[in-house]
Amino acid sequence: MRTSKLFVSVIAILFLLTASLFAQTDSVNYKSQVQFNLINGYSLSYLNSLANASAVRYRVNLNLSVGQENGDGSRSDFSNYNSGAYSNYNSSTNSNSQKQDYNSQSLSFAVSYITYPVDKQIFRMYIGAGPYLVLERNYRKSRTDDNSSSGYNNTNTNESLTYSLGLGANGVIGFECFITKQISLIGEYGVFAKYYWGKNKYSSSSNSQNKNSTSDNGNSSENNSHGWNAGFSSLMLGIAFRF
Repeated sequence: MRTSKLFVSVIAILFLLTASLFAQTDSVNYKSQVQFNLINGYSLSYLNSLANASAVRYRVNLNLSVGQENGDGSRSDFSNYNSGAYSNYNSSTNSNSQKQDYNSQSLSFAVSYITYPVDKQIFRMYIGAGPYLVLERNYRKSRTDDNSSSGYNNTNTNESLTYSLGLGANGVIGFECFITKQISLIGEYGVFAKYYWGKNKYSSSSNSQNKNSTSDNGNSSENNSHGWNAGFSSLMLGIAFRF
């Protein structure tokens, strides 16, 4: 608990520092910018210049993924027993099929104070840092069907749903190449560190059938978690418009 309070306090200080820098904007009409990242992630950013060599950027990132996996297989089992005049041979064939559905969504908001260590006429390099907030949702469902030639059938279903809220800091390093005075191409790498709070819901069920009986079983659970993690983002590419 003490660690999480310290982490939140540091992020609050970063946010207040960024806000105070934004408040220092003078009366000079510097260029503003709208940025779109479209490769290796989707984001929309608004950049407001404080001076020729610095700016504050507000960014919204959206990541979506959805998919389905299918598979099938088979297995043959046999046994052979011989003892004197007694002989017994058994064989069975089992077939199985698997299906998985999954989807995930992530929405984050970041505020960064940006500076330009390299600023040329058609190229400039920028670095920045600031507070970071992210919401994430992950869902997965799987089903496995086992069918035996002996008449035994079994179906297993597993389902999980996870939500999380993360609060932390982000850093960026990128470049900008101007096509015209108003349009430029941008690319950047990112780094983040966050403390998160999450909830996971899990359920499973099974149905077994043979020639003589049917049985159903299942269970469910729900748990909360918290902790921290850090990482890098891949190179994101996009386009920017100045006005």
